[in-house]
Amino acid sequence: SVLELYVYKACLDADIFNDIISSAVVRWNDVLGHGSIINEIDVMATRGVVPLFISCKVSDIKTEALNELAILRDRFGGKGAKAAIVSTGRCNAAARHRAAQLGIAVIDRDELESGKLAYRLKVIMKVEEAAP
Repeated sequence: SVLELYVYKACLDADIFNDIISSAVVRWNDVLGHGSIINEIDVMATRGVVPLFISCKVSDIKTEALNELAILRDRFGGKGAKAAIVSTGRCNAAARHRAAQLGIAVIDRDELESGKLAYRLKVIMKVEEAAP
């Protein structure tokens, strides 16, 4: 989607990641084909050994999407892994609260319109020189 490409480009522009991939597929089991259990991570970036899992939504942020992202981060990312959800909609208070409980950064329409997505990624990754 266009949003995934926009987020991918913002990761490049942030100039802090060693590797970036869009549409990363994770396989939960060793089965190939019909019995395979897979999920897709819209954008995944790494800084050193710290991965950032990013989910892109062109709709409201739902609890199910937050829960899925947290599980993927925890299962495949390790202790230092980070997660963010980017939405073209505005995030409501309930979804923002659930994201905070799960340790997921929320980037919604207001922040996308500000043009500071690359800066926000630096903040999420705790890069010292993250000045606007």
